Amino acid sequence: MPTLPKDLIDLQLAPVVLAMDRRLDELELLDLRELRMRVALDAAQPDGSRALRKAALLETVSHLIDLRGWSLGWNDRGIRLVHQWHHVTLGVPATFRDYLEGSPEAAPTQ
Repeated sequence: MPTLPKDLIDLQLAPVVLAMDRRLDELELLDLRELRMRVALDAAQPDGSRALRKAALLETVSHLIDLRGWSLGWNDRGIRLVHQWHHVTLGVPATFRDYLEGSPEAAPTQ
C-alpha cells in the first residue's frame, strides 16, 4: 500500500525532488571542464577549496529551482534535502566527485 503524504512538507517534496533530479540529469551530461564552467556561471563564487566547491555545486544544482523551504547539504551518498525531520538523499554523477576533489582534468583550458 502506498504511503500517503502526512503534511504540507511531504506534499512539497515531490516537485522539489523532481526538479532536482531533472537538473542532476542535465549536469550529468557535462564533462569536467563543462561542469566547472557551469558552476562558475551559476554559482558566481570562488572554488579555491573543497568546502567552496561543495557550496558552489549545491548552488548550481539548485539554480532557479524553488526549494519550497527545503535546504541542501552533502552526505556520503550525495545531495541531501532536509526540511525539519524530513530528509531525502539524491545520488550525484561521478563528475561531481571529481570536481569536488579538484581534479586537474576539471581545470579550464586557456
